[in-house]
Amino acid sequence: MVLSITNIDFQNGQILLQLNNGKYLKDDLKKFPKLFNASNKELSEYELWDNGKWIHWENLNEDLGLEGFLKNKM
Repeated sequence: MVLSITNIDFQNGQILLQLNNGKYLKDDLKKFPKLFNASNKELSEYELWDNGKWIHWENLNEDLGLEGFLKNKM
């Protein structure tokens, strides 16, 4: 199974990624200044690209890749 992001949530200063295998990854929003300083509305306006391998925020000019997120967790 190729891992992909299926949903994103923001809680208590953290970004929470739900993966297609049912697991969750989380990280501190402070590591992502554009997201940390964004409003809740701006955070909610994302798109999943490339079958859930990338998260894109058009209005914030910000992209996060699942591969990079996983590397930071190891």
